[in-house]
Amino acid sequence: MTKREIFAVALKLFGIYLLVRSIELLQAIGYFFIGIFTKGNQGEWYTLGGLLLLLLYIGGAYCLIKWAEPIAAKLSGKEEAPAVDRPLDKSALQEIAYSTAGILIVVGALPKLVRIAPLLSQQWTHQMTLEIWASIIALAFQLGIGLFLFFGSKGLVGLLKKLKAI
Repeated sequence: MTKREIFAVALKLFGIYLLVRSIELLQAIGYFFIGIFTKGNQGEWYTLGGLLLLLLYIGGAYCLIKWAEPIAAKLSGKEEAPAVDRPLDKSALQEIAYSTAGILIVVGALPKLVRIAPLLSQQWTHQMTLEIWASIIALAFQLGIGLFLFFGSKGLVGLLKKLKAI
């Protein structure tokens, strides 16, 4: 298998993972309709956030499964010849592993982002508690690490090679 093919398989697996995660969020649809018919419900922002997350997961799953090959081609770089006699090298496999770990970290951060968004819209004043600030900082780190692993996997592999050579 080539690097591109392995990337495509990994992206499709994450698409399936997102579909499974979206099943957990189907309750958001029920809460959404309950919130519509219940006056004075204070949780409508959370319900709307859960519904938005459900749509993000389903949309992300659709995109990852449908367009796995073009995304893999863009991420893997130059066109590769099929690896008939040569195995996939260690650094290419590490790039794929770091990128897929980055996707998993970002996907894991999405529910936290949806949970924090209503708090920010309601309390963007000096009344924000230390707990909210800590959640924002932790979420920023999680998203930053995930995005770095996803987009910077090639640079990370190169850096680790240089550090190992020292």
